[in-house]
Amino acid sequence: GVRCVLEVMVGREQGQARLPRTLRGPQAVDERVAEILRRVASARVAPPGPRHLAVMVGLTPSGLARLFRKETGNTLAACLNTARLNQGAMLLLLSPLSVKQIAYAIGFRSTSHFIQAFKRAFGTTPRQYRLNEREPCNDSVTESACVLPRESLP
Repeated sequence: GVRCVLEVMVGREQGQARLPRTLRGPQAVDERVAEILRRVASARVAPPGPRHLAVMVGLTPSGLARLFRKETGNTLAACLNTARLNQGAMLLLLSPLSVKQIAYAIGFRSTSHFIQAFKRAFGTTPRQYRLNEREPCNDSVTESACVLPRESLP
């Protein structure tokens, strides 16, 4: 599968954004790409689209696409899709929203497209993911406030 690195490490001495060594080695990443990665990683719901991101860094959409691929080895579209699916997985675990509401919230125009993409990425449907990964709530707090993925529990 396509991997998109969303955690950007910032070099303290020179203020240069760096990607993890596993992706780029010791070279500094173009600051525009680092800014894109920061924006995508910090998006609370759907990450900004390619046109908006291109405007933010002063490039055309095609120029940004070329630069992004050159710098990361991944396409911008794959990175944005991965970020949206990860956000969807989190919402499935932590929110009471329906699959349809989550699909639209993270930028999918079709629930069926979200379900297909989610199944390709996670190996299960969003509904099954939610059912299999949720832990029951054992106190008086509302269910959506205490649902955590199993891996995060002691």
